[in-house]
Amino acid sequence: MLRFLGAAGQCPAGVQHAIPGFASWQLATVPRFLVADDVERLIASCPADAAGLRDKAVLLLLGRLGLRASEVAGLRFADVDWTQGLLTVSGKSRRQERLPLPQEVGDALLCYLRRSRPPLRTPGVFISVVTPLRPLTRAGVTHIVRAALRRAGSKAPINGAHVLRHSAITAMLTTHVDPYLSLRQGLGFKLSNAVRHLHAFAGFASARGDTHIVASTAVDWATAALSPNARHNRLRDVVHLARFLHAEDRAHEVPPPALFPAPQVRPLPYIYTLGKLAQIIEAAGRLRQTYPLRHEVYATLLGLIAATAARPRLTASAPKS
Repeated sequence: MLRFLGAAGQCPAGVQHAIPGFASWQLATVPRFLVADDVERLIASCPADAAGLRDKAVLLLLGRLGLRASEVAGLRFADVDWTQGLLTVSGKSRRQERLPLPQEVGDALLCYLRRSRPPLRTPGVFISVVTPLRPLTRAGVTHIVRAALRRAGSKAPINGAHVLRHSAITAMLTTHVDPYLSLRQGLGFKLSNAVRHLHAFAGFASARGDTHIVASTAVDWATAALSPNARHNRLRDVVHLARFLHAEDRAHEVPPPALFPAPQVRPLPYIYTLGKLAQIIEAAGRLRQTYPLRHEVYATLLGLIAATAARPRLTASAPKS
């Protein structure tokens, strides 16, 4: 067995160059959400008994609307507008939001209220299923998610209710990103870097709990790039997406596009004097004669470029006489 460490515990000279490197992709992160199939298995794992009906309604609120565990535990009857199909949620900083209530979530709530909820006089929607009966707490919501993960056999990156919030928000943002990319690719744009950038941005924004594009989140994500050029490219791609989405939904914020200006990569032009141009054209007449009129062709092309300022690509594609 070879020993690489010396007496002092240090590598001998030159051995460090034999240690292979490893890939460290700049935008690669461990996903902190469940894919759609795992979320569906989680919801389907709920049994049809009293506890299962409650757990299914809880999981749907977390997985479809991206609610926090505290928001689900604090849900009251007065927060549900059955006529308008809206749900009022009290989030952080006591900020209230009105969210659309999907049919699937509403059906699960009604099924729980009619068939499973104990007749406890409390304004809270969700109640514990074991005595003593009391309103469901945030810890109780987390316990429901962990039990569902065990039943479904899913290995979640976050062992708690927040994994479903991340999953829902990531799905929402990806739903915005994918149609935009498909539309632009259908118009002929390759967008190889934009696809990678926007999906990475969607994961970054979902980790912050953003359901729409937030300018400060986009700036923070772009700032994390290592070079000025990378920061410019990141923010540029998000700005294009934000403008596209803002046209239909004003909740999407458009970041300031000039925050990271494009770096100057165009070299300074070199201006030849008339004497130098004459020397270049004269030198073309001394090229090796590999085919007839080679001297005349190159001298004429160089003279045409110098006289008209035409680009070489346009000159080369000129029709043949």
